[in-house]
Amino acid sequence: MRNYSLLISKKLYARNILVFLSFGLVFMSYHQGIRYGSLGMLIFLNASVLAMFLLTAFRPKLGLYVFIAFIPLINIVPNLMGFRELDILLFIFFGFFLGYLLSFFDKDFRNRLGFWPMNYYDRDILAVGLVFLGILVISMGVTVFRYANFHPFITNNYYDLKVNLYGYTSSNAIPWVIIHFFNYAIGFLFLFSAFNIIERRKEIIRSIIILVSATGLSSLYAAYQYFFNPTLGSTEQWAASGRINSTFTDPNALGAYSIIIFPIFFSMVIFTRRRSIKIVFSVLFALFVLMVFFSGSRVALLAIFLALAAFGVYGLARYIKYLSRAPSKKKIVNLAVILPLVLVVAVSSSAIFFTDNPIKESLVESEVFQRTAMSVDTFRHHFSELGFVEGLKSISNFRYFYWEMAANMAVDHPASGVGPGAYVIELPDYLHRFGTGFFIVDHTGNYYLQVLAELGFPGLIAMLFLFYLIIKKTSAYYAFKRKAGFSKKDDRLLMGILISLGIAFISLIFGPHTNFTSIALTFWLVIAFMLSSVKINQLGMSQRMDERKNIARPLSLSASPGFDWRQKISYSVILLTFFAGFMLSSYTSLSINFKQTVYEFENEYGFYQEFEEDGRNYRWTAQEASRVVQKRGESMVIPMRAPNPDIEEEPLGVRVYVDNSLMGSLWFEDDSWYDVIVDLSHIRRDAFTLTITCSRDWVQRDWDVGDSRRELGILLGQWYFK
Repeated sequence: MRNYSLLISKKLYARNILVFLSFGLVFMSYHQGIRYGSLGMLIFLNASVLAMFLLTAFRPKLGLYVFIAFIPLINIVPNLMGFRELDILLFIFFGFFLGYLLSFFDKDFRNRLGFWPMNYYDRDILAVGLVFLGILVISMGVTVFRYANFHPFITNNYYDLKVNLYGYTSSNAIPWVIIHFFNYAIGFLFLFSAFNIIERRKEIIRSIIILVSATGLSSLYAAYQYFFNPTLGSTEQWAASGRINSTFTDPNALGAYSIIIFPIFFSMVIFTRRRSIKIVFSVLFALFVLMVFFSGSRVALLAIFLALAAFGVYGLARYIKYLSRAPSKKKIVNLAVILPLVLVVAVSSSAIFFTDNPIKESLVESEVFQRTAMSVDTFRHHFSELGFVEGLKSISNFRYFYWEMAANMAVDHPASGVGPGAYVIELPDYLHRFGTGFFIVDHTGNYYLQVLAELGFPGLIAMLFLFYLIIKKTSAYYAFKRKAGFSKKDDRLLMGILISLGIAFISLIFGPHTNFTSIALTFWLVIAFMLSSVKINQLGMSQRMDERKNIARPLSLSASPGFDWRQKISYSVILLTFFAGFMLSSYTSLSINFKQTVYEFENEYGFYQEFEEDGRNYRWTAQEASRVVQKRGESMVIPMRAPNPDIEEEPLGVRVYVDNSLMGSLWFEDDSWYDVIVDLSHIRRDAFTLTITCSRDWVQRDWDVGDSRRELGILLGQWYFK
């Protein structure tokens, strides 16, 4: 009898080894580029990655808890050691995810053999997520290829070329693109991991308690920074501005983190029933609020007010519903207690804000209050003088320049964008092209515009549709409970998580906060909490439901993706179309050769100095040569000669490119002069990039025909135009 378990194991082992090695290869390749700065940092980082890998592989839940604690805290290590550019959290995530893959494979293997437990997918979210990841991978690969100047398909050697008129080079641009690729991708990988690791409601509570406790430690460090040593783990620039960063990269990262955490923190304070835990959370929450003020983030302050308003509406709705069902005596008692309490709060607030007192003075002197008051005054002035639009521009901290340039990139490349992370690289050229008179390079100031500029409409639509599905499925959960006849009591913690996510979605309008690794992981962790809560409750209710009821489930849970042939074809068509469109843009308007002729910067390599002989000018090239040439006619004539000593035994192949288009290739079999005619009728610009590549080179000294050690390609005469 055939042993099916053995057949299954062979297929699974082959798949698992391939997947694990693929992710491991990506990690090791990226790991090669780290500059540790010290032996201590090298040992600490690699030991942390190894420990996280082993812990998650054998105890995935414990690994998740430890990693959650690291999210707000671990960046303090490179900050204190002076290596602020080292993204230590990203590398520890690599260890976490590789460890999780091993535990996932083991769980999947047991499930296929009929043993519990099971890995779950939501088919809808998985399909959209895979589309976005596919677009992202293609975009990253093509963008790196573009900034490498299409090496090795056009040239045999890698040249560190200028990629914009500010002088950024290929060696600057390529790592930047790869970093932002990871920044986009790790959120989906973390969501996938946490969604499957979390299996019970108490594990969500435990994870949130760990996250809140780690945030409390960060708040204590923030208080120490603010009152005693502002430069500890920070920079002189931020210390002089009166803003602190706590354990985060900078104050903006701290503000972005506070936006996401505040509603969850507040939920734990007001919904926790045990008095001792409530007291502890209340103390930590007070420190957390102080940390938000210390950060000086206006967006964080606005998000807190929005969150409080959302909680207020939610609480008021529940209270009105409660009163409508309560007996008359209870209504009178409640109103007798609540109304005086509201009056006391209103009077106390008025006393604080409309009289001179120490609390008001502290608030007024805080950096966040000063910056907010200045923004309000500025908006009011410009609004009264120039209108609403100019008022918004005046308080945007020049964001409107970046918004306009992102929109211009989207107009130029709607189907593909400019590539992950490439907004910052392309920005100097766009600022010059549109004559803004503004030359400061920064991020977009808006996450959605960043996705649109970098990944085009396909990337933005996929991302927005994913956000839509997340909110839709959470909302459908409440309808599912009601239709199934279960208790109508709301999940209070889930409501807090939903408010947190809603505020985060709104805050992304004012900045691409998830460009920070810690913020990206926190953002997707909150999504994992929400979807895991729905999953756990849905599974619990489904087991108790009457299966005869035809009620749609919120999540389309499945043990395997199970895409049908239509979905597979659609997926392939979307990605192939995106690839074709992006490759076309990358070979034309986005390419280095095209841009340097439009934006007036120049890369030149491989052309040796001219020399004169018999009254004529000549020039040697290296094996590969490139330069910008001014167009003087509809065709270009380039005299070429291959005086290699062995030219008759081994012909020399030469290819001529204009920009990135191959205009012709030829073989030299003797040392005669030949006129190579290059058609330029398709060039509409005043200049173009000429590239000449040879199949081999030679050195005069090696053949005893001179003393030169230069590696020579082809000999050129004086070119001219017709």
